[in-house]
Amino acid sequence: QVMVHDGEFVKAWFHSYSGGHTATAKEGLNYQEEEPGFIKTAEFEKDSRIPEEHRFWTVSIPTEEVSSGLRERGIDIGELRQVNIVERGPSGRATMLHVTGTGGTEDMHAADFRIAVGPEKLKSTLVEEMRVEGGNLVARGSGYGHGVGLSQWDAFWMAEDGQSAEQILNNFFQDIQIRSVWD
Repeated sequence: QVMVHDGEFVKAWFHSYSGGHTATAKEGLNYQEEEPGFIKTAEFEKDSRIPEEHRFWTVSIPTEEVSSGLRERGIDIGELRQVNIVERGPSGRATMLHVTGTGGTEDMHAADFRIAVGPEKLKSTLVEEMRVEGGNLVARGSGYGHGVGLSQWDAFWMAEDGQSAEQILNNFFQDIQIRSVWD
């Protein structure tokens, strides 16, 4: 069985945990093409069965690691001094950041910043706050991953609660059909 949209196979995104709200591709991934028609944003209860380290988290990342990650991607601001959330998307995720260092300032999409910092370190762009303190970037947020498409933890608990695969997919995607394909 396959998922299709407008007669085409869907190459769908998925992530670990939505933080209670999924994102558009432009918001969560800085997707540069037209927003795919099958992507749907949805809000979910912050289920207490989701592991605590994904539901709510605080991370502390040394500023030299952040600055190094940015330099590896061609952004040299010197040593990180400040990060301000300038814009948020529909799901509440940070989308645009103002990043200041000893060597300059850069405005950048939060999804690109997350990749530069390390997506396993900055778990999500669904952040409440980001601040530089004591030589570390301290971020507090929710979720794990980009937030686009299927949230694995939300889907797992939907299955545990008795929803079918098709019902679960319809929670995360719109205008889709599930079709059997035979050779």
